[in-house]
Amino acid sequence: MHANDSNTTTLLRSEPTQVQRTIAIALDDSKLAQVTFDHAMANIVRPDDLVVLIHVQSNDASVILSGLHPLHDKAVADAHRESAHVLLKHYAARLSEAKIAFTALYLIGPIKEALVQKVNDLRVSALVVGAGGVDSKRPAFLGSVADYCIHYCECPVLVVKPTAEQIKELHLAPVHPPLLDAPTVLRMPM
Repeated sequence: MHANDSNTTTLLRSEPTQVQRTIAIALDDSKLAQVTFDHAMANIVRPDDLVVLIHVQSNDASVILSGLHPLHDKAVADAHRESAHVLLKHYAARLSEAKIAFTALYLIGPIKEALVQKVNDLRVSALVVGAGGVDSKRPAFLGSVADYCIHYCECPVLVVKPTAEQIKELHLAPVHPPLLDAPTVLRMPM
C-alpha cells in the first residue's frame, strides 16, 4: 500500500502483461456493489484489461462539522479505512483468481466529485457503477453518484441495475417503477 496523493491510497496492485483497456469499477459496502462487480466480470472485463477498483470515503465538511461523520473521530476513521481495505481486498482477490490485472484505490473526498476526478485523471476506457436507489440503507445516495458520473465522466459509463430476481435474492428495497431485467447503458459518447 502506498499513497499517491493526500486523498488517494493505492491498496493493491497486480502487474499487467499487456493492457488493452482500463475498466474502473466503483464499489462501496452495499449489496448492489456485488451485483455491479459480478456484472462487470461476466459481461465487460476481458483477460487483457486492467481493472481499477475504486472506493471513496466521504469527507463532506458539513457532516464532519456536525460531529456525525466518521472522519471526525480518528478511531472511527481508522475503522472505516480498514473496512474499505477489507472490501477492496475481497474484490481484488476475485480479480487475482481470474488472472485479471488490477489496481485498488481508496479515495477520501466528496464522493461524486472524487470518483469522477480520479476516473478522468486515469483516462479509463469505461466506468461501471451501480444504479443506486435499490439499497434500503441509502435509497437515493448511489443514484445521485451514478447520475453525476453519467454527466461528468469523460468515458463511457455503464450503470448496472439489478434484475428483479437479484432484488429479491439480496433483499434490496423494491424500486418504483420496477426495474427491467437487463442492465442499461445510460450514456456512451461517440
